[in-house]
Amino acid sequence: MIRMIRSLMKIWLVAYMACGCVACRSNKKSHPLEGEAAVSVPCLRDMGIVRPIAGWSREDSDMTRFKYRDGRMVGGYSTEYGTFIVETHPLAFRVFKEKKSVATGRVREVCFKPVRVAPEGHVVYMEFNGMEQEAANGGKARPFRGEVSASYDSEGHITEMNYHRENSSGCRETGVARYTWKDGNLETVVSDVSHTNNLYERHEIYTFGYDMQDSLKLNPGIYLQEMNCFPGLYDFIWYAGLWGKTTRHIPQTVTYEKVGDGENRSETQSLTFTLQPEKNAAILSYGGVPRFSFDYFPVSCP
Repeated sequence: MIRMIRSLMKIWLVAYMACGCVACRSNKKSHPLEGEAAVSVPCLRDMGIVRPIAGWSREDSDMTRFKYRDGRMVGGYSTEYGTFIVETHPLAFRVFKEKKSVATGRVREVCFKPVRVAPEGHVVYMEFNGMEQEAANGGKARPFRGEVSASYDSEGHITEMNYHRENSSGCRETGVARYTWKDGNLETVVSDVSHTNNLYERHEIYTFGYDMQDSLKLNPGIYLQEMNCFPGLYDFIWYAGLWGKTTRHIPQTVTYEKVGDGENRSETQSLTFTLQPEKNAAILSYGGVPRFSFDYFPVSCP
């Protein structure tokens, strides 16, 4: 009897460790999508980005910093999400926050692996799994998992992204985002998101305007916030060049339409992009109000 109890305790301990620790491991189910197993992130110069963003901050003080080596992102830090690390051979991403912050809000650990890419280096499929804790939930840990796939046009611009996420409580989020491009510029982003058993749905459309008669400003390497329809995928993956090329020029207007989630509205704002070459910096304003500030630097690739 004692031997049987010990055996059961060992089984329970192994199961607990498997569920309670976030490791960079693949989800069990396989996926038939095409693509090669990625070993590293692409060189940004190969994507036409000669001045990658070193970091950015938002008007509400959120801040993100990126680290590069030989023209490739290797990691960084975000005040909102914590530390992120780019692992290579094979390629994987880890994001984590200090446990001590659970008293004031959400703590999340997540790993993206495996990552499969097209020959050009853009992600076509990847899985993620992680753990989250919330003060509102008594600090109880809750695992989650998901997957995302994407397709691109012949010029390396993302055209569609499919997203799925679910946690141990049975809450599910699925979404699809579609992107249209013209002459290297982003024209529209249309996203549809639904949550557990259609508890609520959200339909959003962003339309960008470019006055070709005016002097358009070349984009030094910024990925517009409207491109990231699923925050759980983190902006650093975009800035690592893994979701394809960004818009060639900075748009001058953006029209936002939202239907669902208790809202039905539409608004248009002007976009103003101000370069500060002497500071290697730039400011992006919406409706005349500075919203994002960036700093950047030249990069060279081996």
